Amino acid sequence: MPLFQKLSALPAAIIAAAAIAPTSAQEPHGDEKPVPQPELHELRDAVYGRHFLSVAEVVGSTAAGIRTMRGSGFFVGARGQLVTALPTPTSGELRFSVNYGTESMRHFDAELLAADPYTGLALLAVPEIGDVPTIPLPEGPSPLAPGDFIYSVAEPADGANACTPGRVAGKEKALDGETLGASVWRLHIDAPPEAVGAPLIAEDMRLAGVLLLSESDRVGYALPVEHVGKLLRDYRLHGRSRPAWLGLGMTLGTSTPVVRSLREGGPAAAAGLNEGDVILSIGGRPIDDYQDVIDTCSSLTAGLPVDFHVLRGLDDLTLSVTPSARED
Repeated sequence: MPLFQKLSALPAAIIAAAAIAPTSAQEPHGDEKPVPQPELHELRDAVYGRHFLSVAEVVGSTAAGIRTMRGSGFFVGARGQLVTALPTPTSGELRFSVNYGTESMRHFDAELLAADPYTGLALLAVPEIGDVPTIPLPEGPSPLAPGDFIYSVAEPADGANACTPGRVAGKEKALDGETLGASVWRLHIDAPPEAVGAPLIAEDMRLAGVLLLSESDRVGYALPVEHVGKLLRDYRLHGRSRPAWLGLGMTLGTSTPVVRSLREGGPAAAAGLNEGDVILSIGGRPIDDYQDVIDTCSSLTAGLPVDFHVLRGLDDLTLSVTPSARED
């Protein structure tokens, strides 16, 4: 089941339990220092000023012209390439259009280039839009941490909610007792429904993720930015979204990331990994537990080598593993 559907299907009780009221600037929690409201507004205005020209409204309609989705997206590359979030797997059958403009909205037809059926991220092309400002992708994983301020920038940009401030409440590795195939950020944010697919901007003005869901009780979820990079690499190398396969099984009975099994002839076995190896890092990203392995591997790209740093007995080893493309 795609992440978007898993999040949307959460029982109300689960959402309510997660919805701890955001700490206001006047009522700090514990040792947290309040941020003056004027400073919050200044940060919000700065984020909006830098990124609003890179954001557009995305509309999905059936062949009969019935609109079934409305959200936001942001430009990331040439030919008007734009990233957004699709609410359902069948969204890939929709016809897409983009509304964009600084003073008055203009309507453009959009083409679906690639869609990740699990995360719900999609890459569209709007070739007739011409040159538009893009939001660059940062190197490495999302820089966010619990307590950080974040901002979603959405279309239509005609009100205060166009740039919505929020806080990172934590990182969800499982929801409703089910382990996720990729962790998501849990947010305290009061973004409008049309903000789904909007870029999530960190305080340093860098792209940190994509808003997947915003609930009415100020709870939202966002996908870390590294999955945007994977979608773009997949399209560049394979022409579509391609899951990466390692042929690697992990021990589930312990939080220590121990290799439990290896598929004969698989990429991990071919690279020299052994059963019993403890994974310390992947691609330079530290690994602390089993879910870290899932999160990191879910954003790997088939055909691109990545270094696995492992502990084997008393020895440290670095092995280069090239994931292969797994058929959907």
